[in-house]
Amino acid sequence: MRCKNRSRRGFSLIELLVVIAIIVVLAMLLLTITSKAKSMANRTVCLNNLQNINVAVRLYAQDHDGMLVIEPGKSVAQVDYHLFKEQVKGYLALVGPPSPKEDVFACPADTFYYSASGYHSTALHAQSWTDYSSYAFNGMNSRKPDETGDSPIPGLSSKRIAQVAEPSRTVLVCEFAAMTPFSWHDPGKQKEEGYRFRDSMNAVSFVDGHASYTKMYWGGSTEAWRSDPPPEYGYRWSAN
Repeated sequence: MRCKNRSRRGFSLIELLVVIAIIVVLAMLLLTITSKAKSMANRTVCLNNLQNINVAVRLYAQDHDGMLVIEPGKSVAQVDYHLFKEQVKGYLALVGPPSPKEDVFACPADTFYYSASGYHSTALHAQSWTDYSSYAFNGMNSRKPDETGDSPIPGLSSKRIAQVAEPSRTVLVCEFAAMTPFSWHDPGKQKEEGYRFRDSMNAVSFVDGHASYTKMYWGGSTEAWRSDPPPEYGYRWSAN
């Protein structure tokens, strides 16, 4: 028998590089798709959290003569930013001292925050000074003018639901990041303006009960909560 030698041709370097490049591109596409899916899931959870908290705030109001979160004469500190939570958590079947394990108050995208000292790579809902909450009540008008530097300040502190002129546009509870604003869900920024940036996207709930992923206005100098945005934005801080 005659043995026939068959030449075996291997991959050339160029062919190997092409295969590797295709694998890298496919991996990047898969990573992008996975990242977008995770972002959408986080946003959905966050909006659901806000809707549940919104219901709790409005149930509180029903039991307190229509008052949003706190009656006049009580400690104003309890309506400032985060500490509304202690007033309404019972309506969400939560009892006991504040805890970071109270998931309805934790946005899953809340993994960092900014302060005067800069960037912090930890969640706001992990901080005791936020009452372990990612969310803020629209109650900055409870602050004294010397604490804000401006007067008057918009907000719903010591307001009744009946006093809100545009319930479908007036913020009730929102992500803390929306009040600054920056974004947990789309954290890009304009470097020349620091960590605040125009048209950041944030989860916001409104006095009428709905919640949406909303574009926030920033005027380029102070925090978003200090004044109402231009009319073309779909929200406002003021009761009337």
